[in-house]
Parts: sequence; C-alpha cells; structure tokens
Amino acid sequence: SGWSTAFAWSPDGESLAVCGDRVEILARCGGEVRSAIPIVRSVALAWHPRGDTLAVADHGMRIHLCSLATASATRVLRGHTRTVRSLAWHPNGERLASAGNDHRVRLWEPDGGHEVLTLHQGADVFAVAWHRDGETLLSASEDGVVRSWSAKPVPRK
Repeated sequence: SGWSTAFAWSPDGESLAVCGDRVEILARCGGEVRSAIPIVRSVALAWHPRGDTLAVADHGMRIHLCSLATASATRVLRGHTRTVRSLAWHPNGERLASAGNDHRVRLWEPDGGHEVLTLHQGADVFAVAWHRDGETLLSASEDGVVRSWSAKPVPRK
C-alpha cells in the first residue's frame, strides 16, 4: 500500500499488521503479504492476545474487530466522535481500550460490542496502553499529560 499510519507485531512475532489504504498482514520472514483486510484509511490497530483477531480503527471513527481467519470484520464498534488514534487489548483479551481526538478513552466489551466505560481527558488522546497486570491503563494526550487509570474489575454481585 502507499502509506502506513500504524503497525504492530502479532503476539507470536511471526506476522506484522500494517495500516494504510488497507490493512496488510505481512510475514516476518520475507515480508510477503499473508492476507489483506479491506478497511480503507485505517489509522490504528491492535492484535488480540490470542492472535486471531485484529482491532482496526478507520478514519470514519469506527473500530472494526476483524477475524484473521476470514480477513473481514465480525463486529464494528461506534462511539468516538473524532478520529481514533490508539487501540490496546486488555492482557486477557476481554476488554479493548480506544483513545481518540474526542478527548476520550473508551473501554469496550468486544464480544457484545458494548462500550462499558468512558474516561475524559483534557485534550486529544493519542496513546493508550495496559499494564500487563490488567489493573492499570495509561493514556497520553496532546497537552503533555499522561494519566494512570485504575482498571481493577468491579466484583459482580
């Protein structure tokens, strides 16, 4: 493809996903295209920890959950009102965090496609990352602020 806006290694390190005018999955050795997902103007992506699903944000503020088995979206998440800039799967794969130019970090329950929490930051948010313990989420915004959010699960009643 002509340009790349983001890329990420698969959990096993054998494939590289590259955003651009479509999403390409490249082999680590040799760089041949293993598959392509036809999402136009993709801007951010993140591999599910199992390596079978890719979350891809497009320029239209949508997040596509894509099966690598079919190279197509199985679900689309909507909620951001401006460009999504970063995506990160919870270490156990049960939640997806997204960050965007709408000054929001959103947490999603991907199986049901529901937004479960919205966190407000004071400026466009360009990065989000989970700690490996799954209890801390960091976000960084264009005003130079890095926030640490408690993401401990709430006990179910």
